[in-house]
Amino acid sequence: MPHESATGDDDPAAGDDGFTGFAVAAWPRLVRTAQLLTGDFHEAEDLVQTTLAKVYGRWRRVPGTRSTSTSAAR
Repeated sequence: MPHESATGDDDPAAGDDGFTGFAVAAWPRLVRTAQLLTGDFHEAEDLVQTTLAKVYGRWRRVPGTRSTSTSAAR
């Protein structure tokens, strides 16, 4: 059974308030930073994925005036 979003369209990014765009743009920079912290590329990807999952759950609470990349880096 194919997955359909609650809005009825097939775009998984629909209704995410810009989170997907943020995550795609920030991914390379966040992975590089995490790799410096962990020393391992795969661990860095896991760390960024876990962090972005947590940020997604709180995405609507991120104030529009703050830099979202700063919030994720914390």
